[in-house]
Amino acid sequence: MINQEENEEISNAFVREASVEDLDDIFEIEERSSTLAWSKDQIAHDLNNDNRRVYVCYIEVLDSAECGCGECGPVDKEEENINSQIIAAYVVLNTTIKDQIEILNLVVDVDFQGLGIGEMVMNFVISSYKEIRILLEVRKSNTQAINLYKKLGFINNGIRPNYYPNLNIDENQEPSCKNGREDALLFERSPRENI
Repeated sequence: MINQEENEEISNAFVREASVEDLDDIFEIEERSSTLAWSKDQIAHDLNNDNRRVYVCYIEVLDSAECGCGECGPVDKEEENINSQIIAAYVVLNTTIKDQIEILNLVVDVDFQGLGIGEMVMNFVISSYKEIRILLEVRKSNTQAINLYKKLGFINNGIRPNYYPNLNIDENQEPSCKNGREDALLFERSPRENI
């Protein structure tokens, strides 16, 4: 869980293209935050695939350089403050088709959920790819994400019945979830939404 100081650093959040050096951090977020986590090999494949774009949202945190004993304080006045990056989210885009992108995966670390990081990443994607269609799919039960997508101008344009495995089967779920599968809702944001 993030502490109050880290929460204040959310204003220091930035998005950049991911590199292979980010693989371990991305995989850790995936394992901690996803019920059906992508494998490390899948993420590595996406980082090295010309038809994929992977971006990370990181929080820049100002740390004090200390000797490690906890009593000395900063080691050197010139190195008193050192910036470190905490990766809070990542997104994978499929860029195979020229006039559209598809958001394949967007994951916000559990410690940073509910703080606007997902919306920040989505706004980055929208502004970076404003000239083409943006497609995505989402679990029917993921109302928080669905509400965000609608707020950002995405239109629900279809359904894929029984698309996702459903690991949390209970008697109170919709009939479409009781067979161990869950529907995917398809969303699209066309370039005209940017006008």
